[in-house]
Amino acid sequence: MMKLSLLGSGLLLTALLLNGCGPSAAPDKAGESVFRYGTTAYGVAMENAGMDPHESYKGWSTLRYGVGETLFRFNEAMQPQPWLATGYEFLDDHTVKITLRDDVNFSSGARLTGAAVKACLEDLVKRHKRAADDLKLASITADGQTVTIKSQEKAPALINYLCDPYVALPTMSKSRAPARISSKA
Repeated sequence: MMKLSLLGSGLLLTALLLNGCGPSAAPDKAGESVFRYGTTAYGVAMENAGMDPHESYKGWSTLRYGVGETLFRFNEAMQPQPWLATGYEFLDDHTVKITLRDDVNFSSGARLTGAAVKACLEDLVKRHKRAADDLKLASITADGQTVTIKSQEKAPALINYLCDPYVALPTMSKSRAPARISSKA
């Protein structure tokens, strides 16, 4: 009787494990591009399901799935390192000038420029309360491959804030069609 019970339990466990190994039940419509992702660590309840980094905590998904990058990122010692930027210089206690890489294009083909970063940051602080509270932007100016950010307050941690996933830089072009996102695996 004990062997039969163990055999039944083993078969049930095997059936449950194999249940998730099959193909999707419904194929995509012809010609429709759908990005599918799924995880238990990210989801609607955690406000991070989606790819628009300027909404809630969705920047984490953007970086995790490799579809977004920030100006800076932390190294293993938690020191900010240039990622889309090549460097920065504090002009005074409120102002930092950031130099951008000149070899980066968005997936839309648009080039990463100071004007593109300025548009992204302006959109970010309009839509993301935590970013607006952190950055406290007074002004942003762009000139070629540089962007100069002036904060309303002294900003010694400004570069650290620019490592946060909410600063992942999407293309801000109005002609760009938004990506269709699906959370079905």
